[in-house]
Amino acid sequence: MYRRTWERRWADRFGSFDDQTSIGPMCYTSEPPTPEYLFREQTVQIFSIRDPFLLLTGPSRAVVYLGPITFEVQLKVKGEGESEDEMLAFGVFYYDDGNACARKLSMSVPYKRCTLEYEVALRPRSVEATISIKVIDGSWPENHHGQVVALTSGVDGKVILLDGELPVGPDGAIELSRRVVSVDLREKLIVAVDASLSGFPAQATAEFMPENSGMSGRICDLGSCKIQVTVAWSLFVIVL
Repeated sequence: MYRRTWERRWADRFGSFDDQTSIGPMCYTSEPPTPEYLFREQTVQIFSIRDPFLLLTGPSRAVVYLGPITFEVQLKVKGEGESEDEMLAFGVFYYDDGNACARKLSMSVPYKRCTLEYEVALRPRSVEATISIKVIDGSWPENHHGQVVALTSGVDGKVILLDGELPVGPDGAIELSRRVVSVDLREKLIVAVDASLSGFPAQATAEFMPENSGMSGRICDLGSCKIQVTVAWSLFVIVL
């Protein structure tokens, strides 16, 4: 029902519901928008699904809050190929709490086979932070797992960017499951990497103060390798 309603209202202007967005992150990292369209907006940060075995892979950019927001969720068991994935839960949930400020909310949504609990928070006066990590010295141990999380000083919650084996590309770039978070300009962004083996701690954190645009970088030493954590900052543009 939701998809049919969306297609009827918006398909002529925005294309099919299943089309990938043409607006990615980092739109105004290097070139600021014109002042009349420039905004530091309220955004909705999805922290996690409260289940240790589930990992979010979206959204791909910050979600601006201008009114009620509808999120679509697909919970799948992965097969050998995408065509063999099995759908366990499919549905939508709604967020409309403009007075929540920085308070984190838990929302339980029942589906046919299960009930999922989401943790979300409204981030006032925020900018978009796109995070990337690259091995610049040494090597990441083969088949070694790790965890990368992002958190801010104003909300008790963390965004899991990667949890499991860290896929490292030929250029040293680590492929994150998520890479975009919303950061209040008055807060600090912290990116924490944990690559500890049993009895051999390997942890590092990189701290950043938000910017309106541009890029910030920090180098972290994990023992077996050094990594560079880079954050690309961007404002939001809204054309009404």
